[in-house]
Amino acid sequence: MIQLFKSNNPSVIFLVAFLAVLLRMPYLSHVPAFQIIPTDILGYYFYQIIVAQLLSNPLLYSVVAISLTLLQALWWNNFLNNVRFLPQQNYLPAFVYVIYTAALPDFCFLSQSFWIAFIAIWILQMMVNIYRKEKQSGSIFNVGFAAGLATLISAHALYLIVFSVIALAILRPNTFKEWLNFLVGVFIPFFLLGTWFFYSNRWHEFVESIYTNLLLHRNYVSKFSNPFWVAMGSTLAMIFSSYFILKSRQLSRLVLIRKFFNVLFHLCWITAATWFLSTDRTLAAFYILAIPVSFYFAYYLCIEKKEWKANVWIGCWITAILFSQYYFKLNLF
Repeated sequence: MIQLFKSNNPSVIFLVAFLAVLLRMPYLSHVPAFQIIPTDILGYYFYQIIVAQLLSNPLLYSVVAISLTLLQALWWNNFLNNVRFLPQQNYLPAFVYVIYTAALPDFCFLSQSFWIAFIAIWILQMMVNIYRKEKQSGSIFNVGFAAGLATLISAHALYLIVFSVIALAILRPNTFKEWLNFLVGVFIPFFLLGTWFFYSNRWHEFVESIYTNLLLHRNYVSKFSNPFWVAMGSTLAMIFSSYFILKSRQLSRLVLIRKFFNVLFHLCWITAATWFLSTDRTLAAFYILAIPVSFYFAYYLCIEKKEWKANVWIGCWITAILFSQYYFKLNLF
C-alpha cells in the first residue's frame, strides 16, 4: 500500500482523495456536533458567515470539509516536494495528512483550527523563503501579520506568535529592524479590526473579547470515550515510533532540513501545551499537528527499508480510525 503513494505520478492524487472520503464516510450524512465559543473575535463572525450557512446541508458541509482538507494536504505535499525536504518526491505527506485529520470527529468539521492550518502552512513556506534570502524584511512582516490574524480567528492560536519567534530564531539570525517588522505585522490585524469595532461603536465588545481570552476562561470541554482513545492511542504510537526511528537514522546533511525538523518539533510541543490554556479545550486544537506529523511520518516511510513494517503500522492506524468512527456514528442515534 505504501508503495502506491511513493510515486510522484499526479494520478496518485485520486488515491489520496479516495482515502480522504473513505476515512470520513460516517460523516457524509451526519455532521459531528460542533460548538463554537463567541469569545474569539474574528473566528465567531467567520463561522457565522461561512460555516453556519453550510450546516443546513450536512452532505454539502462534509463535501466542503473533505475538499478543503485535501487542498491542505496537497498544498503541504507540494511545498515539501518543491523544496526537496524528502529523500524522494512522492505523495506520502498528503497520504499521512488525510489519515491524521480523520483520527477524531473533532478534526472533521470546519473549526477555527481548521482554518488556522492554512495560515500555519503559509507561515512555514514564508520562513523557508526567509532562510534562503538575506534581506527579507517584507516576508518577516508577513509572518507576523499571519500570526496576528490567526490569533484573532482563535485565541489559542496565540501560540503561533510564540512559535514564529522561536522558528525565526532557529532558521537564521535576524536584525533588530526585522524583529520590529515582525512585531508591527502582529499588531496590524489587531489595529485594523479594533478600528472597525471603534467606529462601529462596539469598542467595549472588542476589549471584552480580548480580556476574556486572556483570562483563559473554560467554556467547553471535549468528551472522551473509548473509541476516541483507540484512535488517538494509535495516532500517538505512530508519532512516537516515527520520532525514535528518525532519531536512530542519519538525516540529510542539508542544514535547512535539520533546522526544519527542529522547527516542526517546536510546533508540536507548543500546540500540545497551549491546548491546556485554550478557551474551549476542544480536541480540534490538535488539528494543527497534522502538519508536523505528516512530514515526520512521511520521512520515516521514505527511509524505512522493511516495507511490510510500514504497511502494518498504516494498516493498524487506518483500522483504528474506522473502528472509532463506526462506533461514534452508532452513538449518534
